Amino acid sequence: MTELPRESREERARLAEAVRGACLEAARRAFEDGGFAGLCAEGRRELALDAIANVALSDLVDPPADDGGLAAYLRADHDRIDALFDAAIADPEQFDHDAFERARAGLLRHIGIEEKILLPYARRRRGGEPLALASVLRREHGAIASLLVPTPDHALVAELREILGPHNQREEQEGGLYPILEALAGDDVDELLARARAAPEVPTAKHFDGPRATRTAREALARSDASARATRTDEPSE
Repeated sequence: MTELPRESREERARLAEAVRGACLEAARRAFEDGGFAGLCAEGRRELALDAIANVALSDLVDPPADDGGLAAYLRADHDRIDALFDAAIADPEQFDHDAFERARAGLLRHIGIEEKILLPYARRRRGGEPLALASVLRREHGAIASLLVPTPDHALVAELREILGPHNQREEQEGGLYPILEALAGDDVDELLARARAAPEVPTAKHFDGPRATRTAREALARSDASARATRTDEPSE
C-alpha cells in the first residue's frame, strides 16, 4: 500500500479530530437540551444521536474562510449564504432551486446558532438580562423563517433580502451582535466559536403554498410581530 505524504496524514488526522469534536459537542448539547425539555434518558439519547447525524460536516471539510474569530466566522457564513442566493437568481429566466435549498438550509442553521447558542449566552453573561437588540433580531428571524416556507422564485429572494440586508448589518456593525458577543465572551470566545462551528444542520421541510404562506417581507414582519405579542400575552404574570 502506498504511504500517504506526511501533509495528507496530518490533514486527515486534523479532519478526524474535528469531526470527533463536533460530534461530541453536538451530542452533549442535545443531551442537555433534552434534559431541559423534560425528556427521559432514552429520549435524550435519541436526541443526541439525531444531533450527531445532523452535524454540519460541510463546515468541517470546507469551512467558511475566517481569521479565527467568532465575528469573522459568522460574517463569512453570511457571505456564503448571500452567494448562494446570488446563484439562485443569476439567470433571470431560470431559478436555481438547488442553490436556494443550500442557502435555505444554511440560513436556518445560522439562525439556530444565534437563537440557541449566541443570544442565550449573552443573556447568561449579563445576569439574565437580554441584549437590547435581541427582540429586534428575533422578530426578523421569525420573518425570515416564514419566507423560507413557500416555493421560492426570484421575487421571493428579493423579499428575503429586504430583511436580510439590514438584519445582517445589525449583527456585523460596530455595536452589533457579533462585536458585543466577542466583548462579553472575553477569554471564552474560542469555546463559543467551537460551539457555533459544531451546530448541526437543520432538517428542512417541504415547501408549503397554502393560504397562510407568506411571500412578502412586510407581511412576514407583521406576522412575526403578532406572534411575539401573542407569546407575551400568554406568559404568566409574576
